[in-house]
Amino acid sequence: MLFQSICYSGKTQVLDSVDAVVDRFSHYLLYRDQDTNYIANFGNEFALKLVTMNKYNYFALFDTRKSNSIIYQPARDLYLGIGFAYKWLALDLTLGVGLSGTKEFDEQQSFDFQGRVYSSKHYFAGTLQYYRGYKLNRSYQFDPAAPVILDSGETGLRKDIRTNNIELQYLYALNYTRFSLKAPFVLNEVQKKSAGSFIAGGAFSSFTMNGDSSIIPVRAEGLFNTEAQLNNLNILSLGINFGYMHTFVIGKNFFVTASLIPGIHYYSGDYSSPNIKSLNSSVNLKLISMNAFGYNGRRIFAGFNISYNGFLAKIIDGLYPQIGHGKLSLFVGYRFKSKKDRNG
Repeated sequence: MLFQSICYSGKTQVLDSVDAVVDRFSHYLLYRDQDTNYIANFGNEFALKLVTMNKYNYFALFDTRKSNSIIYQPARDLYLGIGFAYKWLALDLTLGVGLSGTKEFDEQQSFDFQGRVYSSKHYFAGTLQYYRGYKLNRSYQFDPAAPVILDSGETGLRKDIRTNNIELQYLYALNYTRFSLKAPFVLNEVQKKSAGSFIAGGAFSSFTMNGDSSIIPVRAEGLFNTEAQLNNLNILSLGINFGYMHTFVIGKNFFVTASLIPGIHYYSGDYSSPNIKSLNSSVNLKLISMNAFGYNGRRIFAGFNISYNGFLAKIIDGLYPQIGHGKLSLFVGYRFKSKKDRNG
């Protein structure tokens, strides 16, 4: 019995030592060089939150020579779920509640994954989206208040339009010693004093849109350039972004985070209108914006996040497609005391 007790004690000590080494190493990688006068780290405390989310995307076409434009969006749904954060891992699990399941969108299909990874100075994002079924959301010049009648007799609904969007994105916060990327978005850190940082990075994306016929309603064809009669569009882009993000601390625990991160990206691809043609490869604009406001207390936190990611390309002079996506998130959560704090 004594021998078994000694062995068990020895194994426990070894496991505790390994856990301590792993904990110190992960802390060094994630939180080194932070100025504790500006950033408080609570990564060793398990945080649980309730989340409600709304994801969105759209594609638009602008004809600047004729001052006309058209915008399509899919049905939007509300997602509910839970999220947690502990040490280096943060994850939100949400499910759609079916608000978009109206009769007119009964044939819609969608898959929308938007993953994010944050450290104190690095930000990685991956997006994989597939949508089938869009509705004409807005049009200009050709009587926008009136319904747009398509050949099928439907009012702006295009069940045949399909889009695929794949994107990889990286951002780096230059002032990571005093500014926290995680505080406004992961909430396992707290920005104690107002601070900001220049943000630099890059992104790659692949976007495709396909339809059985032109995205321009028949009765509006004469109001657009003939090259606007798109039924297929493929765009590859690669470029860099550089901007600024700032967190304003109000009182002790309230905060507002705002950012504007424009970029210059090189685009190439092709389109059908109705014959397949190559895009004139060029450099155009991309915009990333990540914003938040809320309350970040010692135990309780709550807030609202909104993000946007979009770019503008060129088919010919005066004809520009615009593609964008993002999400809005409302959350409330609680940080539980760590084992060390409980024992203390």
